Amino acid sequence: MVTAATDTTAIPVNVRDGPHWRVVIRPATHERERIPSLDECWSIMERSRVAWRHPSYPIIGREAEKQEGANWIASWADYGVQMEFWRLYQSGQFVHLRGLWRERREHENAMHLFAELNPTESAPCGHVDVNTLLDTPLEVFSFAARLGAAGALDDHPHIEIGLRGLRDRVLFSTDPGRGRTPEIFRVRGDSVTHEWTPSLSALIASPEALAAEATVRLLAHFNYRHAAEEQVQREQNTFLDSLGVRR
Repeated sequence: MVTAATDTTAIPVNVRDGPHWRVVIRPATHERERIPSLDECWSIMERSRVAWRHPSYPIIGREAEKQEGANWIASWADYGVQMEFWRLYQSGQFVHLRGLWRERREHENAMHLFAELNPTESAPCGHVDVNTLLDTPLEVFSFAARLGAAGALDDHPHIEIGLRGLRDRVLFSTDPGRGRTPEIFRVRGDSVTHEWTPSLSALIASPEALAAEATVRLLAHFNYRHAAEEQVQREQNTFLDSLGVRR
């Protein structure tokens, strides 16, 4: 059963306690009932979510993990290694908090590499996998394109992608399957946010190009500056090909 809620209802998962993505997608102009009903909101989410892999972007939870307010719907998930919460308003605004994937072996590998490359420095408190900076923006812009095609956005949507809770973390770059050698990069500051206002036609036609630009901007926050958009787009295409995604 979907739970009734209000705007002041607490987020049911502690996604903001750790490093997490914060994504906002909205029309440029506010129209309270751009989406005519809550049922249509759920339908748009089902049609628009990006399900190339598990978990999908975003996750649509079970009935017990869903909420409805006066003019919005919401859902959440807590898989232990990842948690998230999102809300879609009838105005077309979508807000998403998604925790970074937490995998013990990957963390141990990152800390071992950091100690090997920086033997005189104190260990960081955690890491960010470079793959999440390659894959998540691609999912975000693909999802935004589907929202736009479904009529939830206007001609110049606003898209905001940010990472929070990054202080004292490092970017961990290693994936033999993608042809990379191990590297570690220090983060600059606790958070980073970038915004885009593409035309809806450009968003629908080429979400991959916008995602590549987003990844390059985010990588720069970790002092990772030798990635060009063309290189990033090649890696993202390799990722899509590995999933059998038709473009």
